[in-house]
Amino acid sequence: MAGFPADLAAEVDVVLQALPIAKHEPTDAFIEAKVSGESLRVPCRVYFPLPSTHALERLSDHQRQILAALLTRHCDGYVREAWVGKVLPSPASWAPAFVVPLLGEYVAEVAHAVLQAMPSRRDAYAAFAAENRELCRKTSARMINYWALYYRRAIPRFSDYPGYQAAQALGVWHERPPRERHAR
Repeated sequence: MAGFPADLAAEVDVVLQALPIAKHEPTDAFIEAKVSGESLRVPCRVYFPLPSTHALERLSDHQRQILAALLTRHCDGYVREAWVGKVLPSPASWAPAFVVPLLGEYVAEVAHAVLQAMPSRRDAYAAFAAENRELCRKTSARMINYWALYYRRAIPRFSDYPGYQAAQALGVWHERPPRERHAR
């Protein structure tokens, strides 16, 4: 799977073997990112059923982080929300390629889960932002659009939107925030 660095191929294969067969192939859409100079193609959506408890127990901690990253791309927003907190603390250079795009998606609860599980060490995110300025800019622009379309009434100030707060805290915000409207 091209969503992870090539040196993790054997570990990724173990994780894929632990997953039940998906009813659908992943989407043809990918998130293109660079990690330490290597190009990654993270699937936008995967459709695997969740692994059994038995399958999870057989995975190493590192393999569970790979699984968590994959499940952050799941078609079910509740699954993305549940698993993002498991990949966030990872110091792995590839972890931000799975987390950052979630901030620009339409499910604000996932961004809130990122805020809840905010890692204390964020160097992998700073390095990711430096190497992926365009991806971070697009994620920021998507975030503004989804906030304006779906959340502006419930969260009138963009600065209170969990996606923006998480992107700021992780150092991956690359857009000018929309101007705040003042009540008349």
